[in-house]
Amino acid sequence: MTKGSIVRFGWYYRRQPIHDIEKEIGIIVSDLREGVWCTTEKLYMRKGSWFIKYTTGPTEAYNVLINEKIKVIAKKNLVEVRL
Repeated sequence: MTKGSIVRFGWYYRRQPIHDIEKEIGIIVSDLREGVWCTTEKLYMRKGSWFIKYTTGPTEAYNVLINEKIKVIAKKNLVEVRL
């Protein structure tokens, strides 16, 4: 992913992208920033049930333009949209 990539919020599970289809599609408008304080989500499965683990701290993030607003989203939670 780089500046200008079309992305959506999501997760990777076993190296496969999973898109959160309820979230809007956006475009990356900045270069990768390091040490940005934000919350990340990790998707995992235990005994056949899905769980999300939330972690807050410094991480790599992008500025993403979504619905005419700029949001800071962790790189870990962005999935590139292939058109």
